[in-house]
Amino acid sequence: MHHPNLEKLKALKLFGMARALEDLNGLQDRGRLDFADQLALLIDREAADRDNIALAARLKRALSELWRHLRCIRWPTRTKSSVRCEEGAA
Repeated sequence: MHHPNLEKLKALKLFGMARALEDLNGLQDRGRLDFADQLALLIDREAADRDNIALAARLKRALSELWRHLRCIRWPTRTKSSVRCEEGAA
């Protein structure tokens, strides 16, 4: 079943709420939840999705910084090659 508000939620970039609404539409016992509980589920899903996106971005930046610093470490090797750090990287 296609809910008329799904496209509106997606247009507003409320993708977490749209997915939660799709999930709610698939529940057989949806009628047991009152409006406030259904709305709370939509809001909670949107907030969780946004938190996850922000966390993923922070982790990506942290990993990038970690690799940048690891490249500057002069690891003991058998060859005489040296790795030069970018200025300000260490």
